[in-house]
Amino acid sequence: KLISLPQNLFTGHNQLQSIQLENNQLASLPDGIFAGLDNLEAVILKNNPLSEEERNRITQEVHAAAQDAQIIFE
Repeated sequence: KLISLPQNLFTGHNQLQSIQLENNQLASLPDGIFAGLDNLEAVILKNNPLSEEERNRITQEVHAAAQDAQIIFE
């Protein structure tokens, strides 16, 4: 199970439409990890120990990159 992700994991992959990171041990994601992903349609983060504050930050960051993307936490 993943416990962390590198900040530049998705750099150069601006055609990504879906990111599935469910069933891991991610308590946070790096700032800016979704930058430039304007084709993103869904980010699935079910079953990760993310705080409400971190969920809000991720939601803002995803929507800054792709306004209509869905973020699924549960």
